[in-house]
Amino acid sequence: MTSDEAVIDVKDAMNAGFDGFALNTHTISASDTWNINALNYLFAAASGTSFKLFISFDMSWGLDVTKLADFLAPYAKQDAYYKVNGQAFVSTFTGGTISNAQWDSGFIQPLTSTHGIKPFFVPDFDDFSGYPNGVFSAYPILNGIFSWESAWPSPGTAPTNVTSQVDSAALQQAHAAGKAYMMGK
Repeated sequence: MTSDEAVIDVKDAMNAGFDGFALNTHTISASDTWNINALNYLFAAASGTSFKLFISFDMSWGLDVTKLADFLAPYAKQDAYYKVNGQAFVSTFTGGTISNAQWDSGFIQPLTSTHGIKPFFVPDFDDFSGYPNGVFSAYPILNGIFSWESAWPSPGTAPTNVTSQVDSAALQQAHAAGKAYMMGK
């Protein structure tokens, strides 16, 4: 991606009626210049517009929870970063095998205390045992949950009929807990 391509992508998305992009990242290494450049170009392209961006960490790549806050902070402080009630919206793809205590002490607390950023944390913890049942009692730090189930069903090599059964259950769990629910599309 180039800076010019990022500007085109943001303008095209806005013209199509989109409000923003979820930016899924599987790396947080400063040496991954492709990823860092793409993020920087997109944030620059969205700056000064109504278009918003947020980071969704792809935890299936084994990202270190204790390094997420430092990676996120420079982006979450930008005007184009999506916020809910002043809180930086943050999501994940998986991460439900990491405990609430690890997420809290490794990510939430450092982001808040070191960087002054309170997250609105809506991860996809579909790898949590029994998901979505019990996810909010196991993870009191959550502001909501994100479900990829009907948009990105379990991997396989053959065509798969997609159901909204898990999404419906996750929505019910979120509403019962008074939390947010986000579904991938």
